[in-house]
Amino acid sequence: MNSDEIYSRFSAVREQYMSCFDQTWFRILAEECPMERGLQGEIRLFLDSPRDELEKKDLLYGVSNLEHFVRIIEAYLLPNIKELLGVSGLRPDRRLKNRDQYVHHRLLAEVLPYNVSVLKSRVGELKKAAGTCTPPVLPELPEYRSA
Repeated sequence: MNSDEIYSRFSAVREQYMSCFDQTWFRILAEECPMERGLQGEIRLFLDSPRDELEKKDLLYGVSNLEHFVRIIEAYLLPNIKELLGVSGLRPDRRLKNRDQYVHHRLLAEVLPYNVSVLKSRVGELKKAAGTCTPPVLPELPEYRSA
């Protein structure tokens, strides 16, 4: 594929990540995941790269980090998102009392899985367009239990 195609896919990934995952509320939630310190910073640095600085090795490293990020979010955050945001019917003792906050958090809990799937598909499109063969993500993620 040509560089214009790769850069348009790269821009789509950047837009999705910056609008949905580079937010303070998400970074606070992501602290519940066993994520390497600095992974989100490395992703942000990669996505802020100017067009002329994108090289094959940078794409390989950046796509690999994005795939790892998505896998961690899918494994650790999405299964517990309603409990973490205080909108779960399974934990009425932790349910938010403020109606506005409850509605906002409930909306975030419903939209986050969709945003993760969009990011995952856009990263896959970038990977395919660039022709990068990233190493497979480790088959087993570390076991993690929150308090």
